[in-house]
Parts: sequence; C-alpha cells; structure tokens
Amino acid sequence: MDSDGAFWGIPPDSETAIKELESMRQEQGANFIAFGWPSFWWFDHYKVFPSHLRNQYNCVFENDHLVIFDVKRTVTHCLLEEQIEKELLKQ
Repeated sequence: MDSDGAFWGIPPDSETAIKELESMRQEQGANFIAFGWPSFWWFDHYKVFPSHLRNQYNCVFENDHLVIFDVKRTVTHCLLEEQIEKELLKQ
C-alpha cells in the first residue's frame, strides 16, 4: 500500500489490494504489475485479488519465478477492440 508515495504496509484484504491496484492504474498510470516468486504468497493469501487480476487483465508472462499482468487495459476492452477489428476486416 502507498501513502503519499511511501510504503505503508501490505493490504489487509483483497478488496483493499484491488483498490490500490486500480488507484495505481488510474491515478499513477501503472502499466504492468509483476510478482516475483517471493511474493507468490499473495495468490494464496488474497483469495479474490488473483481472480480479479486474471479476469480483468491479460497475463503476459508466467513461469515458476515470475508472473506479469498488463494492467493498461481490461480484458473486456481488449476483446471489444478485437471484435471491432474483425468487423472492419470483413468490410
């Protein structure tokens, strides 16, 4: 968590983690969120947060050591763009 740009501890729950992520995206312009293997415990500890990441954003890299999500655009936004492209190509 962030308080005026300083580390303020870990989020107490998934809801707060999601709010912090969305704040970083919208207010600070975050493009990616990465989890190195030492922070994989987040995926077990925060039950809803990983589902939010996987349902809302594209996972652009994942292995046993690193997971990276592109948080620039939601999956829904990307799917709409793909659908529009397909429609334009039909014309």
